[in-house]
Parts: sequence; C-alpha cells; structure tokens
Amino acid sequence: MTAIRTNGRLRSRPRGGMATLEVVMTIAVMLPVAGALLFTGIKICAALYQTIGTLVSWPFL
Repeated sequence: MTAIRTNGRLRSRPRGGMATLEVVMTIAVMLPVAGALLFTGIKICAALYQTIGTLVSWPFL
C-alpha cells in the first residue's frame, strides 16, 4: 500500500473492497466456530445437569 503526501500529511490510498472481504472471511470463519460451541455447550450443560443431579441424589440412594 502506498501513501500519498498532501499538505504535509500522509494519506493512504483507499483499500478498495478489502473491508468487505474481511467481513465475509470473518463470518466464514466464525460461523462454524459458533455452531460448534453451541453444540458442545448444549452437551456440556446436559452433562453438568446430570452430574449435579447425581451429587444431590447420592445420599438418598
């Protein structure tokens, strides 16, 4: 990326669509990660619920 000097200041050239590409790539990476976390989060919550239930009911067995 080249810089243009105007009035003693450096001004970079416009990025020309790079921001859009970054948004698309971020969504493409984070959407599967979010799906995996949602799936494993549900499994972990179910396991935690069973563990707490076991610890609470243990004295009554």
